[in-house]
Amino acid sequence: MIDRTRFEVHPDQARRQFRIEEFTLAAPHPEPPMMLGQARALKAIDFGLKMNAHMFLVGPVGTGKTTYIVERATAWAKTRPSPPDWCYVTNFAQPDQPRAISLPAGRARKFQEDITRLVKAIIDGIRQTFESDAYIHHRQTLLRRYQDQQQAVWGDMVQRARDMGFSVQATPTGALMTVPLRPDGQPYHPQEFSELPELVRKSFADRQRELEEPVASATQKIHALEREARQALEDQDREIARHAADHLMADFQATYQDLPQVTAYGEAILNDLVDHLEWLRSDDGGEGGATPVPNLAERYQVRVLVDHDPGAGAPVIVETNPTYANLFGRVDYRQQQGMLLTSIDGIRPGSVHRANGGFLILQAADLLRETLAYPTLKRILKQGWVRIEDVPEAVGWIRPALFQPEAIPVNLTVIVIGTPDIYYTLYRFDEDFRRLFKIKADFAADMADSPENLAAFADMVQQVAVREGYRPVDASAVVELAGYGATLAENQHRLSTRLGEIFSVLAEANVWAGEAGQPTITRDGILRALAERRERNSGPEEVLQRMMLDGTLIIDTEGQSIGQINGLAVLSAGDMPFGRPSRITAKAYAGERGIMNIERQTRQSGTTHTKGVLTLAAFFASRFAQTGPLTLSASIAFEQLYDEVDGDSASSAELYALLSELAGVGIDQGIAVTGSVNQKGEVQPIGGVNQKIEGFFQVCRAKGLTGHQGVIIPRRNLPHLMLAYEVIAAMKDGLFHVWAVDHVDEGIEILTGIPAGTPDQPDTVMGRVAQKLYQYRHALKAWEADGGSDRMS
Repeated sequence: MIDRTRFEVHPDQARRQFRIEEFTLAAPHPEPPMMLGQARALKAIDFGLKMNAHMFLVGPVGTGKTTYIVERATAWAKTRPSPPDWCYVTNFAQPDQPRAISLPAGRARKFQEDITRLVKAIIDGIRQTFESDAYIHHRQTLLRRYQDQQQAVWGDMVQRARDMGFSVQATPTGALMTVPLRPDGQPYHPQEFSELPELVRKSFADRQRELEEPVASATQKIHALEREARQALEDQDREIARHAADHLMADFQATYQDLPQVTAYGEAILNDLVDHLEWLRSDDGGEGGATPVPNLAERYQVRVLVDHDPGAGAPVIVETNPTYANLFGRVDYRQQQGMLLTSIDGIRPGSVHRANGGFLILQAADLLRETLAYPTLKRILKQGWVRIEDVPEAVGWIRPALFQPEAIPVNLTVIVIGTPDIYYTLYRFDEDFRRLFKIKADFAADMADSPENLAAFADMVQQVAVREGYRPVDASAVVELAGYGATLAENQHRLSTRLGEIFSVLAEANVWAGEAGQPTITRDGILRALAERRERNSGPEEVLQRMMLDGTLIIDTEGQSIGQINGLAVLSAGDMPFGRPSRITAKAYAGERGIMNIERQTRQSGTTHTKGVLTLAAFFASRFAQTGPLTLSASIAFEQLYDEVDGDSASSAELYALLSELAGVGIDQGIAVTGSVNQKGEVQPIGGVNQKIEGFFQVCRAKGLTGHQGVIIPRRNLPHLMLAYEVIAAMKDGLFHVWAVDHVDEGIEILTGIPAGTPDQPDTVMGRVAQKLYQYRHALKAWEADGGSDRMS
């Protein structure tokens, strides 16, 4: 019999038991580090901040990347100058294209208020001037002068017509006509004029033709005088209006003499008002004559897009919903009488505008999920400016641009946070990404269990409890949380940096401590929080176990069987992965087809699993085909598994099943196996070792522990063991075992109780396999010698 105990893992090796002494601080740490075990990533971030480079923070979810970068960027931003404020104002030449104005930080709101006061003061001053007695007298004097000139022209024309026997009358249409006069100076009646002698009527006609030119000339002079009068009045009104606003504009320009764009806008407002003085003679907001009066407060308002506190430093914006409009701004329209209308008041900034001059922090998954968001962001970073436009305009759809605010230059640092798969996909396929995001900050998934890290971990646990208002955390709870960190890391000498996951257990333990009326959070509270969490998430695992118990899923945990073994896999159910045993069977017969992977034939095998099966063929050829060809046809299958099979962690189990089938020796069904194998037969480490062991333990316990059950794992997985306390207790009681092996020869001995041996040792597993392969070879030769036309396969 084989002595299995030499391969058995001692219970003390199955879990790292942290000691309270390991967390004793050499010196007090009132301020724990913001991050643990991330020196490389933090160094990269600091370099990126100094370089003002766009960064991509890479790492698994829950490592605190977002929290850290927000705090670090905020601290760094305080050392940088506040960026300028940005405003939009009306472009009077092209009202649908508002102009952008930049002002020093903190001056935009003052500019907005000053413009409002300036416009009101100018309007009030001009209106008061137009209503003054001096203005009315001056205007009437100017009008009388032109009226006198018109009257003189009119009088001369009328006298000349009368001297020629005509009067001048105006028609209803405004035209002038000459009417013949009788000797007594009264106009002829048409009937009376028609009875005059022909010679008299001809004389009137000749004189009437002679009078046409003087009448036309006089008419032109009168119209010209009317135009001159209007122009003179307009010029006078403009001059008076400007004079009324001179002192106001002088004060405004003195205030903003360092900002030419601002003073130019003030002058543009005055010019626009002077060009539309008729608006000022109407009631406020009403209509004057036939021309509608616009809302002057809206026309001249300043739309503050972004403003900053001069002493606050650069902005740090975290955009949690990076839609196109949220990132790049939008224009809000209102419908009026079937038309879409807007003004500068409808312009809305995006995160890019608010972060301009500072930092914009985004989650990669959210950014890539939004249509056009990522391509537009890249374009803005490359071209250095951003324009607020609707999505149809951005994609080039046929739609008229109703409103096109002027583009604004941008200078910001974009920090994107994502998982490694997103980063490497973008880096491989997106050339722009490689050029733009020059700094990668790689956050590790775990950290070493150095004294410094353990001390900092303990400090951080206490700080979190204080900050969140939890109950005090005693040392035993800190030790158990460290154990949970090692469990997440799947390494006895490392702790997971997914601190968010660890501290969520602390939060749950605080609740359970309250339920129990305990004043502090202890080890028992942590254990209960973990147990309750497992209970909440164990539904899928319980369903599978129930199916194994009632025989729906066939799993044997006792007895022996040839060519049959229990393999182990890890299934994911949200945040609670669990191990599942699966029956693997092998069948062999004479032929030259080799080892057939049934999952591959049915296209249910992933590439890594297929590689593992092909490795088995290489192992058999190396060990059993040194003196002759390998005459073997075999099939390997995962029974009752209908999803795709991938990974090579079952390759050692498949090899054991095939060796058992060829040697004709039974495999202990109370033992499950995990581990990959190479061509030399060396057993290689795999992932999920704890879940796999615990999953098989749960099945064995449900069916009844016999004291002979257990799991064979690669010896190189020993540092990764962080088994549940219930498994360790069963190991201590001798009810469950874990064996660690380096080679398949060791594993097959544990499974069969027979020495592995070599092909030339007949009473060993390998000797029996060699004998069976020899029989296959001779059977095939004999069949071919008998004239068989088809080869056995």
